Amino acid sequence: MTRFPTLREAYQHVRPACVGLALRQGESAGAKFFCFGSGVCVDPSGIVVTAGHVINGYYKFTGRKPGDRTPPDFSILFTSRGAKGYNMAVAQPRVVWVADDVDVACIKISYLQQGWPFLRPEVLDVAEGDAVAAAGYPLRSFDLAHALPDLFSGIVSSLRAAHDPQSGWDVKDLVLDISVHPGNSGGPVFTEGTGQLIGIVSSQRLRSVDKADGIAGVLAQAAADNPPAPDTQVWTNITHCVPLTTIIRAIDTFRAQLVDLGVKD
Repeated sequence: MTRFPTLREAYQHVRPACVGLALRQGESAGAKFFCFGSGVCVDPSGIVVTAGHVINGYYKFTGRKPGDRTPPDFSILFTSRGAKGYNMAVAQPRVVWVADDVDVACIKISYLQQGWPFLRPEVLDVAEGDAVAAAGYPLRSFDLAHALPDLFSGIVSSLRAAHDPQSGWDVKDLVLDISVHPGNSGGPVFTEGTGQLIGIVSSQRLRSVDKADGIAGVLAQAAADNPPAPDTQVWTNITHCVPLTTIIRAIDTFRAQLVDLGVKD
């Protein structure tokens, strides 16, 4: 197992496989992109994994429905910097599949077969307190000025698992203390020491707070003799990730779908 002495080196290992996703309807040059998200290439055959809600968001927005036996009716703009330099392209995926029970989607993009870097899903080897990082494209438009994914770091807060008498413990939810933002969804989460893929970003928890609930705010409100500010929604650092074990099962199901559809390349 390769070990990286710094986060910088681990990021350089992961970065080329991270892709930005921007879904658009239509092929015209002026077509509008929406449903931005992130993803990670996990196979040399051009399989990209992302969050299911990124893909479902497109269908919800357009009123259409996904179907693994019908060609996707959208294009994807993806970007990455690999060993061969900067790459950005717009392509129509051959097959899109969204898992029904977990926040995972798999996309088959033939263009990525042309030597695109990938992260091989291996074993979920992580524990509470481990240093981890996430890469992705939060709140971004895709252009030459924004070629590289952003990097965020934190720790594992908890691994929420369920026990099966036959198979043992199965991690269902990977909870991190890390700051991510809309657009990070589907981006890779990896360990700082090894650069191994351990999951993808799924969601970030919101909480309702009173602007005066901090000590400084309370003192300021008291000094000004003003009523407390109304509640507001704020992002927290509590981030939920789809764990690698779930992703591997989704990829296996997707590969079976490809065989069933006769997709060989």
